[in-house]
Amino acid sequence: SFLQVIMKLAVYEPTEYSRYLEGLLRQIRDVAGSTITFYEDLQFMVEDIESGGDSFDILIVVCGERPSEGINAAYQIKFHLADCQIIFIQQSDLLIPEVYRVEHVCALSKKHVPLLLIDAVQKAVKNLLEKDRRVIYVNVDHEKRYIPLRNVFYLERVQRKTKICYETNMGKKAEIETSFSVQQILSPFQKNPFVRCHKSIFVNMQKIEGFHSAYLLLTSQERIPIGRTYQTQVRAAFLKFADSNLVEY
Repeated sequence: SFLQVIMKLAVYEPTEYSRYLEGLLRQIRDVAGSTITFYEDLQFMVEDIESGGDSFDILIVVCGERPSEGINAAYQIKFHLADCQIIFIQQSDLLIPEVYRVEHVCALSKKHVPLLLIDAVQKAVKNLLEKDRRVIYVNVDHEKRYIPLRNVFYLERVQRKTKICYETNMGKKAEIETSFSVQQILSPFQKNPFVRCHKSIFVNMQKIEGFHSAYLLLTSQERIPIGRTYQTQVRAAFLKFADSNLVEY
């Protein structure tokens, strides 16, 4: 029952090979109850995602005679669907260096598909289960922006606005503001990784790289001050978080 969590699976393959892949995927009982979308046109697939018309959890890309086209499309999809798991299928065992531009589960040659494709899908599912997929959203210029909770560095209340500092899908730091309070943003989550370290700042403990008595060092290399009245609280919360989430080697 490992595929019960999958909402959508997509396949790009413009030839008759798509029928073979569909038959292979349908052999898994739980996939039969999930949605599998087949795309024959790369540009249509990318535009469909960019417009918000569709989304999926796993994408299988069959690299044809011009593999760069499928790889570039996967790169664009990954930009819009950061959690999407990519599986490349190549014509042969020859290495295609371009695939390493895109974070992917694996790259299989067609001759290995019958034996290894299902294993690859299982690995993709495992990756999805291990991710914190919760999101927060804010309205910016009359459109909703969705931000994975694990990407947020910190929330800061400034003059009746809350600044959300987060990491983009491209690994860059960005900021947006909302009229929602910090409490309103975090209240929908029964548990969240945030700790209050200052009168106006809540830090995501997933983003703490270093702990100092006067400040927290984030993975962005930004230093966030710890208010005197919050030092004991922050230390206790972080030790509890680390004890339940980190493994020491």
